[in-house]
Amino acid sequence: MNLEGVEKTMLLTLYAKAKHSQNKNHRFYDSKAIEVISKVDYDFSIAEKDKLMQMGTIARTIVLDKMVTDYINVHPDCTIVNIASGMDTRFNRLDNGKINWYNVDLENSASYRLKYIEDTDRVTTLAYSAMDSAWAGEIEKRKDVLFIVE
Repeated sequence: MNLEGVEKTMLLTLYAKAKHSQNKNHRFYDSKAIEVISKVDYDFSIAEKDKLMQMGTIARTIVLDKMVTDYINVHPDCTIVNIASGMDTRFNRLDNGKINWYNVDLENSASYRLKYIEDTDRVTTLAYSAMDSAWAGEIEKRKDVLFIVE
C-alpha cells in the first residue's frame, strides 16, 4: 500500500511518539506506537533527522492527551471522534474502559491503519474524508461527544 503526501506524516508522528516513549524521562508512554513502528516497513531516517517535527508532535501529544483525559474524567461514558486520525494511538493511552472511539480518515489512510491497529468493540475506523458528512451517520452517539482534530 503506497502512502502519498500528507498520508506519510501519520507514520512520522507515530515514530516520534514511539521514540519519545522509549526515552528514560518520557512524558507519556505509548506501547502501541512502539509495537506498530516495530512492524512497519518504512525508512524512518527522515523522521529521525527532523527534531522540530518530533518536538512538535510530542508537545501536541502532551497537551491534547491532558485535554482529552480531562474530558473523559468528567464524561466517562463519552464518544470521541478523532477526525483525520492517521495512525493516532491516543485511545490506547487514555482508555478508561468505557469510552467509544471513532477514527475518521481517508480511505487509503484508514486501510493502512487497520493493517496495524485493529478495531475493537469500542474503537471503529471510518474511511471518509472529513469533508464528507456521511461519516457522521455512522457514529453511535452517547450523551457526550468530543471531537478531536489534531
